[in-house]
Amino acid sequence: MESPPPTPRRTRQEQIVEQHHTLRPDQTAIEFSNAEEMIRFDAAQTLPPPALGARVRNSVNREPRVQRSWWMRLLGR
Repeated sequence: MESPPPTPRRTRQEQIVEQHHTLRPDQTAIEFSNAEEMIRFDAAQTLPPPALGARVRNSVNREPRVQRSWWMRLLGR
């Protein structure tokens, strides 16, 4: 008689993912009509790390200043 194969242990990450994706009793499932709506919902729920804001500001400040477009200069606007 053969013994059953050993069950693999779940990794810590798998456990965290399962906990994260399990609905709590006070939560309700949300249905989205398209992917864009889902991304917007997720973005509203997720705060970016504070260090990211500083990096983005520095990056934007390093961008060269854009001159007025040629048609604005031509029309004097």
